[in-house]
Amino acid sequence: MSRETSKVFVAGSNANLLSKELGTFLTGRYVTMELYPFSFHEFLKLEQVAIKQDTFYAAEGKVLLLSEIQKYLGIGNFPQYIQSDNDNYLLSLYTDIIYKDVVVRNKISNERQLGEMMYYLASNATHRFAYNSVTKAVDVKSPDTIKSYIGFVEDTYLVRQLSII
Repeated sequence: MSRETSKVFVAGSNANLLSKELGTFLTGRYVTMELYPFSFHEFLKLEQVAIKQDTFYAAEGKVLLLSEIQKYLGIGNFPQYIQSDNDNYLLSLYTDIIYKDVVVRNKISNERQLGEMMYYLASNATHRFAYNSVTKAVDVKSPDTIKSYIGFVEDTYLVRQLSII
């Protein structure tokens, strides 16, 4: 591969992980562009749902908004899945991210614990948690292991921790 004429494009869930590794080789010769899953606003556009400002605070607007939020949280925000409504796509995406981008890349030997942690996090989304509570729920010996696992999964953008201000 000729260094002068070759272009390298890294896309997909590995892009963030690989960009860290390629950064030293490509210093000054690359542009990072992150593309996130749909925001709620983009989801509403795709679903062709317009919530008008004059009805936003009215009962009908609140009911519609709540219904769409529940739908958004229930089906997720990946454009391909929203358009296809194919559960196999979502399962395949999750499996690829967890097992290829997390387990293999980080040499995790206990896939069961990682899977149980992901189930715990998904079941308790939007709730506060302590690493110790997850450690006990998943039967892991150290909270540091859970902290590492969550960090690995955060690197794939599958989950994100929110800090308490």
